[in-house]
Amino acid sequence: MNAQPGGGQGSVAPLATRALSVSIGGKTICGELSLAFNRGECWAVLGINGSGKTTLLHVLAGVRKAAAGEILLDGAVLARHSRRRIAQRLALLPQDVFDAFDSTVLESALIGRHPHVSRWWQWEDADDEAIALAALAAVDLAGLTARRVSTLSGGERERLAIAAVLTQQPGVFLLDEPTSHLDIHHQLAALELFSGKARDEACTVLVSLHDASLAARFCSHALLLFEGGEVAAGAVGEVLSAESLTRLYRHPMREIGDGGLRLFVPV
Repeated sequence: MNAQPGGGQGSVAPLATRALSVSIGGKTICGELSLAFNRGECWAVLGINGSGKTTLLHVLAGVRKAAAGEILLDGAVLARHSRRRIAQRLALLPQDVFDAFDSTVLESALIGRHPHVSRWWQWEDADDEAIALAALAAVDLAGLTARRVSTLSGGERERLAIAAVLTQQPGVFLLDEPTSHLDIHHQLAALELFSGKARDEACTVLVSLHDASLAARFCSHALLLFEGGEVAAGAVGEVLSAESLTRLYRHPMREIGDGGLRLFVPV
């Protein structure tokens, strides 16, 4: 199964790849990938451990070099944009969050406003703080604004990292396993939040996940990373199946329908 260029929606795709090849340690993750990630689309990136989900997201964010090909942001080659412009349009949520300074929760959320501050010596203003407070409320951290980050649980830190990328207000979200430290309630809330960003605000979302059932529930599209650099991409109704996931995860999978939900379980 090979990915084909994504269909347009009457405008330039916020994020696209042109003959993109990505590899790490001599292992090919994808080759000659030409794909458009359009406004209003929420993409699940699925694959086994070591398949290259993180590496691919880092390449798309411009923090890691591709082996070949190009990444386009708003129709222009990513490398031709300034880092500030990239940060205004695209946010990367890494899998592991590192807190260099023991700031407060609100101060950490406000980091997302840095690309939008007009001068490097200026502080965030009341509008920036209002954006950060709204983002913290969206991830159920409204009552913890004065807490030190070092006192937070792992799940609370993950939600704070999500709040920071929301505060950044990009058009494109690249999310690397954002639910890995969250309880079930907050997993579902986070995925509904980003699915809503795509659906209601015409954002473009790429999220790496391990749970295909969550991908089918919250995402409109899926990108499957098979061994050997082969990929499959398209609408979830076309790409996600018991057969494709059995091949992807190298374990028999079964699809179960339950009240309109598509559930994929190991056999």
